[in-house]
Amino acid sequence: GAFSVQRAPHSGRTTVLNSLGNTNLFRNLDTKAVASQIVEGDQAQSRLAAPQKTMAIDRLSAQIDSANAGTLDLATVKNAAKVMAKEKKPSVRFAVPNPAGSRSGPRVLKAVINTP
Repeated sequence: GAFSVQRAPHSGRTTVLNSLGNTNLFRNLDTKAVASQIVEGDQAQSRLAAPQKTMAIDRLSAQIDSANAGTLDLATVKNAAKVMAKEKKPSVRFAVPNPAGSRSGPRVLKAVINTP
């Protein structure tokens, strides 16, 4: 999909939003697993004590979950896509199990990140 990338002039925060308002962007995604991989891959956060690391993972997981409610921080989308790009089968590694009796298979964001 295509995303609109916008930078807020007063804060400098860069956000992304697709034409569907990011609805279901991370549907069926185990955001806790993705957040954990992002934190472990960050030099500063990976050295945190266990309680602080857990808080960082929970905070990031909540931010990824909130993507369905509107704009999402560009760095978060990039980091999530980079983590999933390292996996041979990200839809198996990061998919939330479907409820019993559900027929739809897991789907996970797959993105190519191009940075200048």
